[in-house]
Amino acid sequence: AQYLRQGGITAVCLFGKNVQSAGQLRQLCADLREVMGEHALIALDHEGGAIVRPDFWPFAPSAMGLGAANDPQLTEEVNAALARQLRSVGINWNFAPVLDVNVNPANPVIGERAFGADAALVSRHGAAALRGHEREGVAACVKHFPGHGDTSLDSHHDLPHVAKTREELERGELRPFRENL
Repeated sequence: AQYLRQGGITAVCLFGKNVQSAGQLRQLCADLREVMGEHALIALDHEGGAIVRPDFWPFAPSAMGLGAANDPQLTEEVNAALARQLRSVGINWNFAPVLDVNVNPANPVIGERAFGADAALVSRHGAAALRGHEREGVAACVKHFPGHGDTSLDSHHDLPHVAKTREELERGELRPFRENL
């Protein structure tokens, strides 16, 4: 608390190690807000599928599953539900949705976290996910700009490189981000 106050810090990202139960998480968020102020941003990765930090809530389908169903309204509803879960404990910022276009089968990071391998599909479902979050009053943060879907390295451990022309990037990796600004 002293460090947060002294540094004037008003935004934090919580991790799985910060999450034990709904009650504990609600209290942690209340304590953080007490220190950082009522407008503090408290974030968590809560994408659905494999990336769900609180394991005490019902699991949502993965982005890949939603993309395969190809029902943007369903994607919006699932993301609204994720946002309601977060809001119920005081989290107001979700590091989701993933807007990567998953075109590399050797990618060790993205997999089911992406809506699919088609940039237009990813754009449509990304927009739906953003609408769901907005409707429930939780800020969303699209990731992983400028695109992590055509890499074969885990960016948590190495520096991936994508050897494409600017035109190729515009048609693929960058399209979902441009269309969802």
